[in-house]
Amino acid sequence: MPARKRSTELSRTAVCARYMREAITPARMTEVRKKVKIGDKIIIVPVKCGEGEQKGTVVGIYRSFATVKLKNGICESVSWLEAMKLNKKLGGWMHEEN
Repeated sequence: MPARKRSTELSRTAVCARYMREAITPARMTEVRKKVKIGDKIIIVPVKCGEGEQKGTVVGIYRSFATVKLKNGICESVSWLEAMKLNKKLGGWMHEEN
């Protein structure tokens, strides 16, 4: 006889459905890119100064990435995918007043 599935285990279909709901699709990236405006504050992980997650101000919006200026004056380019992953923690894009 085949082993019985535990009630705590999720079926493959349920697992796939959960990942599909959480997936970042190209359509979702386009939607976010249209919502983000110059001057919005977002969280990034800078490569140039490497100090962990930092909040910066969007100074440029492009098809594949955004340019963000940090408080220390350094400008970083961040892909939309990376920016969306980091800002998902806070429930989406941060639209704060300066």
